[in-house]
Amino acid sequence: MPGGLHPPLAVIFSWDPAFVNVPNRGWGIVILVSILLPLAYVVVGMRMWARCIMTKNAGIDDALIVFNLLPLTGLAICLGLSQKLYGFDKHVWDNKNSTLVKSRQMTMALEALYMISTVTTKISILLFYRRLATGTISNSFLYCVYGSIGFVGLYFFVFWINLFVGCHPLEAYWMQVDLQWNALNMGKYQCFDEGLNVTIAAVFSVIQDCIACGLPTVLLWKTRVPQRQKVALGFVFGIGFFLCVCGVLRIVYTVPIYYTTYDMTWESYPAWVWFALESHLAIVCASAPALKLFFKETLQVSMGSRSWRRKKANDSYELSDNTGDFSTVSGKNQDTSRGKTQWITTAADSVEHITSIEEEQEHEQEQEAKRVGTPPEQHSTFFNDSASSDQSISARGVAL
Repeated sequence: MPGGLHPPLAVIFSWDPAFVNVPNRGWGIVILVSILLPLAYVVVGMRMWARCIMTKNAGIDDALIVFNLLPLTGLAICLGLSQKLYGFDKHVWDNKNSTLVKSRQMTMALEALYMISTVTTKISILLFYRRLATGTISNSFLYCVYGSIGFVGLYFFVFWINLFVGCHPLEAYWMQVDLQWNALNMGKYQCFDEGLNVTIAAVFSVIQDCIACGLPTVLLWKTRVPQRQKVALGFVFGIGFFLCVCGVLRIVYTVPIYYTTYDMTWESYPAWVWFALESHLAIVCASAPALKLFFKETLQVSMGSRSWRRKKANDSYELSDNTGDFSTVSGKNQDTSRGKTQWITTAADSVEHITSIEEEQEHEQEQEAKRVGTPPEQHSTFFNDSASSDQSISARGVAL
């Protein structure tokens, strides 16, 4: 079955709109871009930290990646709004004409932002290769890099201009899906073959991705580094081949939209998924070498800090062991002192008791002496001796 933007009347009359419980694609793409966009910002932040703070060698390639956040943010916002407000998540027959017109305007904006974002990323990657190759290998590699930059720039110029001049007048790009406008202006506007234009642009984009991912192979082959390091760097640069896969899948799901169905809003959903993945993950892949440096330095600092904390903990443990021994000795001394205090108290009570008994005995002896006529001085000697003895006991108790 043919497809495209202009369904015949027989197809239109066969559509059965759902006025209640309208099916939709859900929030999948909105959630996807809500994850990918913050991820891109975090990755760019880590890249700039590695280049500006750690190595202090930021270049034009880094500036282009930072600039790329502007069109990428616009792309994510437009894609999210298109899904929930402008009919990208519904069948074409469940959308109003005004909604379909808005969806075409968003499509133009998304295509324009996509080209700005992906072209900026590709040029940034190629400039990074130029930085690596300058003064290290032959000039032929640099010529390949410059040629690739020219190829990307020419691609952008041709398809960017074609996007805005493909329809005359320009409003025909989005108004042609309005059945009433299309009927009234039949023959008054001209538009290019949009399906062919989009497909060719996507094919060239994949070719550029393959070139950008293949150039590091030549660079690593001619660079004199250990084989293990070559494998590691090859893995880092090889992440970019995922973008080639995304580009191919985007073509696979884009071609049927223009040539096999008239339900473009509904059937374009998988293509928009790969569209979002390719544009956002391009920044992640372009920043992979800087992320490798960032995580390497961060892990080294973290391991160093952990070793310092472990050493400090061991020192504290040894100190606590020594403190524990001292506390044990101190505890023993406290127990001994407490025992001595109790002994002194008991001894003092005993002395007081003995003294009271002796005073009673002295009083009885005085009474008896008065009866028999014996001088009391002779009996007071015993009391004095006893007092001296008591004082010596108390002194020994305190000494203990």
